[in-house]
Amino acid sequence: YSIAGSIFTLPVGLESFVVKKDRMHSQLNWSTSTESNNRGFEVQRSANGTTWTTIGFVAGAGTTNDRNVYTYTDLSPVKGVNYYRLNQVDYDNKSKISEVRTLTFASDKALVYPVPASDMVTIELPDNRLIGTIAYLTDIQGKLVRQVSISSIQQPVSLSGLQAGMYWIKMADGVTHKLIKQ
Repeated sequence: YSIAGSIFTLPVGLESFVVKKDRMHSQLNWSTSTESNNRGFEVQRSANGTTWTTIGFVAGAGTTNDRNVYTYTDLSPVKGVNYYRLNQVDYDNKSKISEVRTLTFASDKALVYPVPASDMVTIELPDNRLIGTIAYLTDIQGKLVRQVSISSIQQPVSLSGLQAGMYWIKMADGVTHKLIKQ
C-alpha cells in the first residue's frame, strides 16, 4: 500500500499457522502468500507463554509472490502445555512475531492453562480419577469465589465476573494451581 507517495510492502503475508500432534512430536505447518526480503523463521517454544527459546530455524524464500509452505517438527516437546510462535526475520534483521499456538502433551498431574487468561481456562487431567470431584477457585486471600464440577479430562472454567488478579484452583487431590486473570 502507499502513504504519501511511498510504497510499503509487508515483509511476509502469513496465510496460516497450525500446530498439531504427530505421535510424541509437535508438527508446525505454516504458509505464506508473499515474501519480501525474508531470511526465514525462528521457531520459538515456551513452557509458560512468557519465556521463549528458539528451537529451530527455517529458511525463507527471500522475495516472492508465490505461495510457500513450511514445516518444522519439534522432536522434544515438554510435558504439559507447549506454546509456539514464529519470529519472521528479514535480511536487514527486522523481525515480526506471529500469533501463539498451543499444544498439550500428557503430564502426570493436572494442568491449568492458559496463564494468564482473560475469559476462560482449561483444567486438563492426566487421567479420569478426578472426574466427578469439585475444584475450588479461591482469591489470593483464600476466599472461595467459585466451585467447578470436574466432568471431563479437559474441563473448561469460565472466568467471567471475576476481577483481574491472582487466584488459586485447588483440586480434589490436594494440588493447587496458580491462575492469573487479566
